[in-house]
Amino acid sequence: MKARRHFSLRTLGQSLLTGAFFAISVAAQGAGKVEDWVKLLPESAVVVIGIKDTPEFVKDWDGSGAGRFMEDEAVKRWMAPMYKNGEAPWDKFFKEGTGESLRESSALYSGAAVAGFILESPEDFESDDTRLVAISDIAGNENKLAESRAKQIEAYKKDEYPDAVLKSKEIDGVQVSYISDGDDEDAWWIEAWAVVNGLLLEASDEELITDLIARVKAAQGEHPAAAHFARLAEIRGSEADITIYGHLDPLFAMAKERFEEEAGDQPSPITPQGVFDALGVGELHAVAACIELNDQHARGDVVLFHDEKPQGIIPALIRGTGTDVPQPAFIPADVDAATVNRASLGNIYDTLFKSLAKLGPMAMMLTGQLEGLEKQAGINIRNDLLGSLDDVYLEMSKVSPSAEGPLPEQNQVSAFKLKNRDRFQSSFDALWKLIGNGFGVFEETEYEGHKIFMMKPSLTGGQKTVGTPSLNFGYVITDEYVFMVQGTPDLLHKVLGRLKNSPAGTSLWEQPQSQAALAALPKGFTAMGLSSGSAILRTLLTTMSRAQSMVPNVKAEEKSAKKGPKSKPGAAAEVDEGEVTEDGDESIFDPNAAPPDEIFERYFGVGASAVYPLTDATQFIYISQPAEKK
Repeated sequence: MKARRHFSLRTLGQSLLTGAFFAISVAAQGAGKVEDWVKLLPESAVVVIGIKDTPEFVKDWDGSGAGRFMEDEAVKRWMAPMYKNGEAPWDKFFKEGTGESLRESSALYSGAAVAGFILESPEDFESDDTRLVAISDIAGNENKLAESRAKQIEAYKKDEYPDAVLKSKEIDGVQVSYISDGDDEDAWWIEAWAVVNGLLLEASDEELITDLIARVKAAQGEHPAAAHFARLAEIRGSEADITIYGHLDPLFAMAKERFEEEAGDQPSPITPQGVFDALGVGELHAVAACIELNDQHARGDVVLFHDEKPQGIIPALIRGTGTDVPQPAFIPADVDAATVNRASLGNIYDTLFKSLAKLGPMAMMLTGQLEGLEKQAGINIRNDLLGSLDDVYLEMSKVSPSAEGPLPEQNQVSAFKLKNRDRFQSSFDALWKLIGNGFGVFEETEYEGHKIFMMKPSLTGGQKTVGTPSLNFGYVITDEYVFMVQGTPDLLHKVLGRLKNSPAGTSLWEQPQSQAALAALPKGFTAMGLSSGSAILRTLLTTMSRAQSMVPNVKAEEKSAKKGPKSKPGAAAEVDEGEVTEDGDESIFDPNAAPPDEIFERYFGVGASAVYPLTDATQFIYISQPAEKK
């Protein structure tokens, strides 16, 4: 992978973007290589990207739903403004930095690859340098290496390094090529590479390439990520096509050191150590995102590695209480997304206050204030209010794709299952009365025998106009659930109707696409959900398109304004002759060419997600089924 120094943000962005595109590939080669090579990386590599096989990238991207969606003629017409002079923005991005398009750049790599981003001290967070190393298989493509690097040099000369030159040096018996910022002996190394044992080694400076050569020649290393990569393969049942890994232990240690330096001798009742103890970050060790695609589905995993039996607030929020996750029949079949989670607010409440106690005496004042509030209300929040809730929490959402105006209309309903409805109602009423019945901001309506309390229109900006996001909020307490609604009450009304007339038509869970998606999930989850890939992507892109129309062309106005001094001579944009420059039109969509809903439904199916509390980690899975053939 192309490595650059003094180019940190663009280098990191290009590497991550490359990794994201490589994630689409299906691995056919390189089994085990990623884990073996990760061991050889410097221990200071806190972010690691592992790619199981790169040659399949183009083939599998083109065959994926997303790839075929981007090639659909209707989508091309919609996104035509994004392609300046017929060139995709990501190809422009890569050509400016490397001299090659994304596909041309990836063609060099014939198998597995790993890259590590180096951070050694808190000062590195603010450094202009991006230090990285990479190990890649280029077997059969050695002849492409010189051509690729020649293009890289030309790209440097056109950008930050007009004096870039190609040089070579022998290190530990290996011929190392490098690009330096000038021909002087002590000129800055921009990037370096060498071929050792048939592998392409790349690094951003002489120190790193020297260290990497020694590690690869000795075939020895102890990077802690290697054990986590092996554990990931065990958890998932196979090695992922791409893994993006972050080693949290050194990151948290450096962050704590930096906060302590900034605090200095200034007295404070809350210390950096207290904050870290309260958050429980000491029991969090690493996080990894894994992606794969095959003929049956696309899958994404996020795995958080932590201590066994973690006690902190973050695990308490995500790990759940049980694996018997219900599928409520009142969730309509036409929602865009729904999740059901076995979560105990009481347990989270307990963990939160244990965490706050670690902040010191100042934080304990909150406990005293809360006890005073409870005494006034005559209740115990933990036992009476939260204790009357069961450990089932759910959410559902529905977005109207046909809403006119700048933004689509979104409705969301969430709910907690009740364990003791009467006790919850009495404790809720006592708190409500204490704060003046919610300060009188709600008005009461009735639907299907239930009292619904919605915020008064005068408090949400008056009557809502078509196509603007609703700020409305409401709630209703039924015999089994306390529901909360954001947006219009339409979705809530549908849910309440299904509660009264159950069974009332097909639920979300009973649809064939939903059942197929859920069947793909491994057993043992504490939370699960379903989502319509076509509806979510349609909403996201439609919102972006409509939001684009709301933003005035400020850059066009700036062109006619008086120019200030530039940081570099000759850096001013040439706009007088109508050239397309960075100051030009940045539109992505043609608002008059939006594709119909059928286009989205053609390429994106139903996705299922779940959470798994493992002994040493918490795993999140998302599996997307292919769209139904029409």
